[in-house]
Amino acid sequence: MTSTKRKAGAKASRKSPRGRAEKPGSDVKTIIRLCADDTETLAMIDEATQNPVGKHHDVDNIHVTRPDGTSRQASLRRLRKHAPSIHKEVVAGKLSANAGMVKAGLRKRTVTIPVDVETVEKFRASLESLFKGLTKAREAETREREAETRELAAYTITALVGAYRVGGYAEVRSVLDEINEVINSSKQEGAAKAR
Repeated sequence: MTSTKRKAGAKASRKSPRGRAEKPGSDVKTIIRLCADDTETLAMIDEATQNPVGKHHDVDNIHVTRPDGTSRQASLRRLRKHAPSIHKEVVAGKLSANAGMVKAGLRKRTVTIPVDVETVEKFRASLESLFKGLTKAREAETREREAETRELAAYTITALVGAYRVGGYAEVRSVLDEINEVINSSKQEGAAKAR
């Protein structure tokens, strides 16, 4: 048998002018790169190439074929799965992929700050002003609580002295029980307001 004969069932490959075998067609990554500016086409390619739901694939943390991270393609896939109505808006060009993710609650809105001295100084001043405002509000709240605590302490001492004069230790115990009930009910109200 000579080396020029092919084995039965072997595929013939085309040869390029330089003698290398060519692969017919393009791969999915190349098509995606070519269609990078067309959101609708990207969405259709992703939908067509996505693995069927429920089918197990051996996947590790290296993503070769599926989109990940904050890429536009990954955003389109998540929107198609979790927010179909917003996905339609993005494909129609009414929203960007990022704006759609924010609208759907799948990504938090972010702010970019240029790193020049003026902008950084303005940002620092804004944060400082905000912090001062929060500090003043907390100080006022603390003063309010301290005044309420002093008032409650004065009331408690007056009630206990009066109870001791009227009925002795048994009456003091009764007043302490009433005070504990008031404290517990105010704690429950505070917890309900916090929710």
